[in-house]
Amino acid sequence: MNLKQVEKEKKIAEIGISSNQQSNSELSIQNQSISLNISDENVTSDDILDESFALRQLFNADNETRVASQYFKRDFPSSEGGIGLNRKPKLGVIFGVYLPTIQHIFGVLMFIRMAWMVGHGGIYQTWLMVFLCCCATFTTAISISAIATNGIVRDGGPYFMISRNMGSQVGGTIGMCFYLANTFAINLYVLGGIEILLTHLAPSLAIFGDMHENPENNMRFYGSIIIILMAVVVGFGVRFVQMLAPVSLICVVVAIASVFAGAFGTISKGYSEPRICLVGDRLLNIKVGEKCNLSQIEQVS
Repeated sequence: MNLKQVEKEKKIAEIGISSNQQSNSELSIQNQSISLNISDENVTSDDILDESFALRQLFNADNETRVASQYFKRDFPSSEGGIGLNRKPKLGVIFGVYLPTIQHIFGVLMFIRMAWMVGHGGIYQTWLMVFLCCCATFTTAISISAIATNGIVRDGGPYFMISRNMGSQVGGTIGMCFYLANTFAINLYVLGGIEILLTHLAPSLAIFGDMHENPENNMRFYGSIIIILMAVVVGFGVRFVQMLAPVSLICVVVAIASVFAGAFGTISKGYSEPRICLVGDRLLNIKVGEKCNLSQIEQVS
C-alpha cells in the first residue's frame, strides 16, 4: 500500500499538479482518475507512464485553449466585453481579397509576354505552360486557405502565417521561397513597365539611345528609380500602400479596356485598319507609324 502511495505521489509530481496551477475542480477530477487506475491490482509502471503522458497532453491542450481565448479577448475586443470574433472586416472580400488578386493576375506577363509565348512556343505549349502555372497557383491558394481557416491569423501577412503554423524548418523554407518569388516578380513587373513606357508610350525618354538598340542601360536607370520609389511607398506602412492601391487598380482597368477598344479602333497616320508586315513567314519589326513598303523588305533581305 505504501508503494502504491509513493507511485501516486511521483505521478502527481511528474505531471505538475499543484494547487497554484489548477483549479480545485480540475485537481479533484485528475486525482480521482489517478486513484482509480492505481488502486487496480494489475497496474504496471508502463500504465502509469501512459496515463502521465495522456494527462500531460490534456494539460497542454487546456493551456493552448486559454492562450487562444486570451489572445482573442485582447486583440479582438467586442462591444459586449466578450470574445470579439464578430468584428467587421475593414476592407471586405472585394477590396481586400478579390481586387488585389486581380491586380496580380493581370500583370506584365498577361499584357506583354502572352503573345510572345504563343509566337515562340505555339498554342499547345503555351496552354500547357499556363495550365501548370494555374495548378501551382490553385494548390497554393487552397493550402493557404486551409492554414488560415484552422489557425490563428495575426498581422504579418502570408509569411508570418506560414512560418508560425508550419514550424520553423518547413515554414522558414516556404517563407524563403515566397520571398524569392515576390522579389523576381517585382523585377519582371518593373522591367515590363519600362519596356512599355520606352517602346510605345514615350520613346523620347530613352536617354541611352534607342530602346531596340540599347535596352539594358535604359532599364537599369529607370528600374532603379522605380524600385527606390516603391521602397519609399512601402516604408510609409501598409495603410499608405492600401491608399495607393485603387490608383494602380484604375490603371489596370484602363489597360484592359484599351485592349478591347483597340480591336475596334484604327491606327493613326493614314492607316484605316490594323496591319502587320510579313516577309515570307517572318514578321517584320517596324516602328509604330512606319509603312510596310519595298524599302523595308530590301533592308531585311
